[in-house]
Amino acid sequence: MSYRDNMSAGALSAWDRLTAQYGDLRVNSAYRDPEHNRRVGGAKQSQHMHGNAFDVDVSGMPQDARLALINDARAAGFSGIGVYDNALHFDVGPERAWGADYTRNSLPDWAASAFGGPAPTGGALQGNAMVDTGAMQPEPGQNALAQMQQQRMMQDRLQQNSRIDPRAFMASTGRAPKLSFT
Repeated sequence: MSYRDNMSAGALSAWDRLTAQYGDLRVNSAYRDPEHNRRVGGAKQSQHMHGNAFDVDVSGMPQDARLALINDARAAGFSGIGVYDNALHFDVGPERAWGADYTRNSLPDWAASAFGGPAPTGGALQGNAMVDTGAMQPEPGQNALAQMQQQRMMQDRLQQNSRIDPRAFMASTGRAPKLSFT
């Protein structure tokens, strides 16, 4: 059985966009039936049970490469992002982000900048561009068209500015990333 089995079209589309840039990423978990989800302690309404989520092994990957992967996953269409010690969760469910205790409060500081939080200090992202998505959020009361245009602009900025440093990717994974020139 392939990890792609039972996945939603939206999740596969986002996954294919992400892996077109990164090559194969090591998947820890994708679709889970309710029984399997219960056994592994998954959330009662887990996006894994709907075929909407992938958990990716990032053990050994430096924080700047993880941040670039998060930004690229968001640009590829993933809207739910979970950040754990050795894994990242990407899903196409509602837009949200969380850390180890499944709340936004536990999102690591280094990852917060991908979601409009404060940027890490101390040069943690040397050599990688950062985008402050918080400044790109639609203002309350904007009409739907203006909101869509602003969201598209944010996605375009993420796409342009959140490329991974190939040297960091090779150092963390032992293989070269797939590069595309658009």
